[in-house]
This record gives sequence, structure tokens and C-alpha cells, in this order.
Amino acid sequence: MKKAYTRRNGRKEKALIRLKELFYGNEGYCFVMKEQGKTIGFIFARRQQWGNEHAVNVDDMTIARGFQGKGRGAALWKYFENKMKSAGVARIYLLVHVKSRAMKFHRKNGFWKMGDVLMEKILK
Repeated sequence: MKKAYTRRNGRKEKALIRLKELFYGNEGYCFVMKEQGKTIGFIFARRQQWGNEHAVNVDDMTIARGFQGKGRGAALWKYFENKMKSAGVARIYLLVHVKSRAMKFHRKNGFWKMGDVLMEKILK
């Protein structure tokens, strides 16, 4: 799991700190997909309360490059979604870049753009 995650952002220490924050607080979920003993994908998510509803925010979802476009992501997502339904989660939130390939994946899996806008200011 660490290897797949650190490959994505290139910083092992940052990945380990993030994992500790998620799991020591007992607010996180981690679903790992393995094939022939190798980690090929994962989903990290955090529980949140939105009004009277239980929700989760997906922090990260990754499928290794050689396994993308072959149904692995869809299978992992379906498993994750079913687990969240069983846990009483009513909504799933995530951020995705508008020009990302992930946008198509998430729309195909029932997501839509909300009215919120993510804004940024670069400090120099």
C-alpha cells in the first residue's frame, strides 16, 4: 500500500503522516485492491457529518497505471460504495479536477458537479 501511494505523490513521509491522521482518529477508511499479492489500487476516505446525514469525503483513489481502463477501478468503487451503504453513509463527496480523466469515471459512477466552486489564491 505505501508503495502505490508514495509513487503518486513522491513523498513517503507525507503519505505516512496522512495515514496516521486518518486512522488514529478512527475517522478514516482505507480499501486496498490487490492482485497476485501486489497492491494495484486503493481508496482513502474520511467520515463527516453533514446536517443529520452521515457522509464520507474521498481523499484519494488510485489504480496503478497498468490496471487502469480494465474495470478494476469500477470494481473497487462498487465495493467501497456497498460498504459505505452498509455503514449508514448517505452521501459521498470528492474533489476532482475538471480536466482530469477521473471526471469521466466519477460521472459514469453517478456523481455530478455541485454548485460549489473551489477557489485558489497563490501567495508569492
